[in-house]
Amino acid sequence: MAFFNPPYLPTAPAERLDDWLEYALDGGPDGRDTIVRFLEELDGVLAPGGRALLLVSSLTGVDEVCALADGEGFAVSVSGEAATEGERLLVLLLMRKRRDD
Repeated sequence: MAFFNPPYLPTAPAERLDDWLEYALDGGPDGRDTIVRFLEELDGVLAPGGRALLLVSSLTGVDEVCALADGEGFAVSVSGEAATEGERLLVLLLMRKRRDD
């Protein structure tokens, strides 16, 4: 199983600072820049029958992330969630969809 806590906070170019913590949190304008790259490459590195857990924020657009995962061939379910100051954090379970032969 893979677990990924990507930079997921929406960050406008004017908000960027040259600081290591900013790099850890900066998910691009919509918060999904790194998530998109992760989802595009996940199928190529995930073992057969493998699953991945992806941590996302409600600020990132959970429905949009689920739609991106669906488009890459993954079924998505919420494995856990917690409310924090000003956002909800969700752990998404990603599994390959069954491919009909």
